[in-house]
Amino acid sequence: MQLITEVSGFLASLTSFLVWLPQVRRVWVERHDPSRLADESPTALAEMPLLEAAMSSDDVRPVGPSDPEPVASPEDFARAV
Repeated sequence: MQLITEVSGFLASLTSFLVWLPQVRRVWVERHDPSRLADESPTALAEMPLLEAAMSSDDVRPVGPSDPEPVASPEDFARAV
């Protein structure tokens, strides 16, 4: 199961990287013509390497408790219905 998780995470990260390549190529090719780059978001382009680094890191952990408490027990649900 761990291998499936690792492989699917790697494929998701690789896919995300590949999806950005056409935009990066366009910005690089047209970098000397500001009018052609008017619709490109500098913020999105700056976030891309940070996002890729975070997604490809082995040290990413979920935020919050690892085993959250249930909001309501089955008994609470049965009493409410």
